[in-house]
Amino acid sequence: MRLYTLLLLALPLAAQPDVTGEWYTGRISTIQRQNTVTGQLAPPSGNNMTYKFLPDGTYQQYGLMQFVYSACTNSYFMNITGRYTIQGDELTITPTDGTFESRTCGGAPVRKPTTKTVSTFKVKVSGDELTLTDAKGASSTYRRK
Repeated sequence: MRLYTLLLLALPLAAQPDVTGEWYTGRISTIQRQNTVTGQLAPPSGNNMTYKFLPDGTYQQYGLMQFVYSACTNSYFMNITGRYTIQGDELTITPTDGTFESRTCGGAPVRKPTTKTVSTFKVKVSGDELTLTDAKGASSTYRRK
């Protein structure tokens, strides 16, 4: 009977992406509307989304979307906090608290709690860019602040 020696080589594991820090994406319209009677400028349309990932495994997500139609401005703001984990190239965010606020045509703000849906993304960090891709293949790229 022969004895075989099995050698296990320690192969380096792929490093997990480091998402720690603040990341943002957004756009603002280059078109600004002006009231032809009063001359008053309306705020531009645009959006901004920011993730802030802390070393302790907590995160904050906040964003603003604003749309201007003629003399009407619609604004939507969200602020969510929770925990995150990274396993390989997957980032899972678990919201624990949050609010969503909307304001239509300058009316009173409507504030509601956000849903606490757990989300998992494929994550890729390349230099100062963070790309999150959801289960349906839609991706968003953020830049480090």
